Amino acid sequence: MTSNTFDHAHLMNSRIYIRDGHFSLAREALTAFLKSPAGKSGTEAEELDREIREGERLVEKTEKERRAQLWNACVESASQALKIASHSVVVRNWRAECALAAGDVESAVGDLT
Repeated sequence: MTSNTFDHAHLMNSRIYIRDGHFSLAREALTAFLKSPAGKSGTEAEELDREIREGERLVEKTEKERRAQLWNACVESASQALKIASHSVVVRNWRAECALAAGDVESAVGDLT
């Protein structure tokens, strides 16, 4: 594996971590890429940074709405978060929990299966 390939693996890891909702790990991988010889701030790195920040914001918003028992808002925020972190088990469970509390059993079952 060449150094350049290894450096770009950090970008791929960042994408995977974002998809799984592990934003702190995604940020670490992106930072490692930017510090590498191949790493330069560019469109791809900037886009990943935006996704990390937006994902963190939406997850935090979802969690606050869940704690405040704002069920419909929680479902909506969780749905937005899942557009970024599509494989996040935590966010999917929160959306199911909020949907169930809001009376939407069908959506909750869909998230849990």
